[in-house]
Amino acid sequence: MFDSVQLKIERADHHIADLKRQFESFVARKPYRFGIGHDPETGQPIIQIRFVESVPKTFAGIIGDAVHNLRSALDHLTWDVVGYDDKIAIFNSLAGEPEPTMSWRATR
Repeated sequence: MFDSVQLKIERADHHIADLKRQFESFVARKPYRFGIGHDPETGQPIIQIRFVESVPKTFAGIIGDAVHNLRSALDHLTWDVVGYDDKIAIFNSLAGEPEPTMSWRATR
């Protein structure tokens, strides 16, 4: 029990570590410029940070993969905790009207 949950979490951790490495590499290139000045209306000091290089598009995919694996871990955890029953049907609540999308039969 919970083996598949652990595997999903480990895979999410892999994606998060990959994102961390890529983010550190991106920041190490110093893709930004700082500016210090004063607000012309209030006279308050302001610090401006301007990116001169776009954030890599691959970050979105890596984040999506990590989130997907964590969400899948919750699905697996739910089934491990609740158990399987031939009378349980899963409903897709995002489709507007609840429709059974799949059902499970007891295999224990």
